[in-house]
Amino acid sequence: MKKAELLTESKTMKHCPFCGAEAEIVVLDNGNFGVACMECSCNIGQYHDKQDAAKAWNTRYQQKRK
Repeated sequence: MKKAELLTESKTMKHCPFCGAEAEIVVLDNGNFGVACMECSCNIGQYHDKQDAAKAWNTRYQQKRK
């Protein structure tokens, strides 16, 4: 990931599902938004709007119970 401007959204962002650290919305060099873990660098794809990026990060897979 290229160097990006950080936007603090920690009140609405879930912690990283892998290491538990805080994640932040980042503005990429091309103007798109993403979310990255500040500890382990886990990240998601690029989105045109920061709300979509936050929603994608905060969505967790939940296995249906049988």
